[in-house]
Amino acid sequence: MSWNKESIVKFYASIPTFSAVSCQNETDPSVSCTKSLSITAIKKPSKKSAFICVIARSPADLIREGEALHHCVGRMNYDQRMVREESLIFFVRAKESPDIPLVTLEYSPRSHKVLQCYGEHDHKPSEDILHYVNNIWLPYANKTIKKLAA
Repeated sequence: MSWNKESIVKFYASIPTFSAVSCQNETDPSVSCTKSLSITAIKKPSKKSAFICVIARSPADLIREGEALHHCVGRMNYDQRMVREESLIFFVRAKESPDIPLVTLEYSPRSHKVLQCYGEHDHKPSEDILHYVNNIWLPYANKTIKKLAA
């Protein structure tokens, strides 16, 4: 599948948008603020799952996520990987708290696999989150992306 501008626009248009509105301190740059983050979920929240998965929409989203979880997603050219169509970056959130970072995952649109999935300080996610990513989100993401490629 080739990720050109048209397919990316279709991809974003195919998934619902959520607004993250909580922000503790907008004037202090050391405090992570997700108010401006437009959260786009690739998996609609369901009664069965406690999680949603949202896609990074800008380099600023990656930086905020990396700072909040103390890992490299905001500083290791992941935005360039997205531009080169090598990977897409998603954020796993609790359905009840979509503005609080839990886990970041890197997805390959070419191989249809999760390349990396890490929580705070590069720790392995909980079994509940891994179950969501591998058994709920990944099949849905692959199905959605295959439809868009058709």
